[in-house]
Amino acid sequence: MRFLVFGAGSIGSAFGGFLSTKHEVTLLGRPWRIRPVRRRGLKLTGIWGRHDFKKFAGLFEDERQLLRKRPAFDYILLTTKANDTERSAAVIGQIAGPGTTVVSLQNGLGNVEAISRHIPQENVLGARVIFGVVLGKGAIEVTVFADDTLVGEIGKRRGIGKARKLARTFNECGLKSRAVTDISRHIWSKVIYNCALNPLASILNVTYGDLLNTDETKALMKEIVHEIYAVAKKRKITLFSPTPEAYIRLLFRKLIPLTAAHHPSMLQAINGKKPTEIGALNGAIVDLGRLSRVPVPVNAMLTELIRAKERLCGCIT
Repeated sequence: MRFLVFGAGSIGSAFGGFLSTKHEVTLLGRPWRIRPVRRRGLKLTGIWGRHDFKKFAGLFEDERQLLRKRPAFDYILLTTKANDTERSAAVIGQIAGPGTTVVSLQNGLGNVEAISRHIPQENVLGARVIFGVVLGKGAIEVTVFADDTLVGEIGKRRGIGKARKLARTFNECGLKSRAVTDISRHIWSKVIYNCALNPLASILNVTYGDLLNTDETKALMKEIVHEIYAVAKKRKITLFSPTPEAYIRLLFRKLIPLTAAHHPSMLQAINGKKPTEIGALNGAIVDLGRLSRVPVPVNAMLTELIRAKERLCGCIT
């Protein structure tokens, strides 16, 4: 099968590398990421072992190159930051054929919906990815793995045939995956996790595990979770943990310990002077809270603090 990884950063490079062992894979990414791969291949290290991926069907540094050549793809994996989804989806709409399936492997809320404005909804899948990758020049390191990648449609539209096929393909290439009936519940679960941890750890410049070491940060995480559950309830979103208290127990006892040594990608973005995905995380909760008339003061405060930090650190102007 023919795959395009649109936005071959850390997660995208990992998927592209493993898929290239059995399929035709094209990578589209920033020049500083693609040029070392063109010269030396893509090296992967970390908890999944050492790999050297050199067989790629195409390596592109610019979307205009793709638009000129218009190669055909069976799957396009969108792995850009959430704040670039709308623009990327518009480009993908010009590349995708009638049989192309577009898959969001991104963080945050609203990505599948944004893609569906440019691609027929029946050709769009969402995914929940919960492993961590550190990116270097022509190299990536898998540092943490919490669960299989989940693939599915938003809502229960037609079953999970497409999702099963893609999950099977991922598994055959060494990427542990499962198909699910409604990916939105899983995306919301990850959003709660990211909202509770990413801005706090980024503001304080600490790991996820450090957030369990003070009463103040634990209290803030509890408030974040309670606010998100209030928004989800008002919007009739069914979450896996039945109450915020149940989710907090899961978060403190299992989820944070699994990734205790991890620094958030939000902090990596700030340190690299790049915009964060706060708008698709706590910022999205603020927007939904406003629409639903549900107060979310802690999520709003953290959103404003991260946006202030983006400006102060030169991430945005």
